[in-house]
Amino acid sequence: MILRGFAGHAAGGVERGELGRVKLVLDDEGAFFDAPESLPGAESWEEFLFGAGESEGGGGGAELTGGAKGTKVLILGAGLAGLTVAREAARLGASVAVLEGRQVGWNASGHHLGTVMPGFGLPIADVIERVGLDDARQLWALSKEGADYVRATATEDLIPGISPSDGALEVSNVDVGEALIGRLQTIGEEFATEVEGWQVDRVRSVLRTGRYFHGIYYPKAFQIDGRKYVHGLAALAVRAGVRIFEETPVVSIDFSGIRKRIVTPSARLRANHIVLAGNIHLGAPLKRLSDTRSEGAHV
Repeated sequence: MILRGFAGHAAGGVERGELGRVKLVLDDEGAFFDAPESLPGAESWEEFLFGAGESEGGGGGAELTGGAKGTKVLILGAGLAGLTVAREAARLGASVAVLEGRQVGWNASGHHLGTVMPGFGLPIADVIERVGLDDARQLWALSKEGADYVRATATEDLIPGISPSDGALEVSNVDVGEALIGRLQTIGEEFATEVEGWQVDRVRSVLRTGRYFHGIYYPKAFQIDGRKYVHGLAALAVRAGVRIFEETPVVSIDFSGIRKRIVTPSARLRANHIVLAGNIHLGAPLKRLSDTRSEGAHV
């Protein structure tokens, strides 16, 4: 299920809102009263969040291994990364809840162009310079796995109306033929990715403009409706047993101990594992993660 307003706010006075069958009462400062009668069928916020007992609808995932079954996983952020982790953890038997400060896919995950292909937000040469060739190969392999995952998920059977189309062409608006050859060799040979180099005349013929020069064509890349995919992914996660709470910001996290503690404006929660999937909106934790680069790790 996807619930909204789990940690909402009031403009003043006392308001009552419906959240499924759950009545939420706000005081005049905008905080929920953590009253047991507010949670019919649940004895605590934690039970309301994760559900009681085993979740239904394993989603046809792999058989459980290790201690995944019954593990409580709390994911912060309902974008592409958070929803993917949520779905797969639930398919492995974990009890999963997603807390989203706004709405599913409200930021970058719901506003991209929908081109799916291996790669990163900076040139591959910069990636190699930063982490070295061997690590860059491993990162590229992970990005290929990610593209394969999206292709396997973005089907008409799983997400009706997604309608993927094959191929992506990357072009240059300046004449950089020699640099293009080097890049083709790196991507094709060092990173084992199928690519084609397009000469200027072919690029201009296909695009019907003289504005561009050389191009790199990725035949295994594809296009999807990005917003439809992120909402379809949320629906698949819910089908697997995930509970998604929109408009639910997290104000603090205590990572110490076996069971981590999370505080929202309305509740104090505990989980075995916490996954931070909020990108730049993580605030201070993102800086701590970024600072690990100086210690030999790469994020």
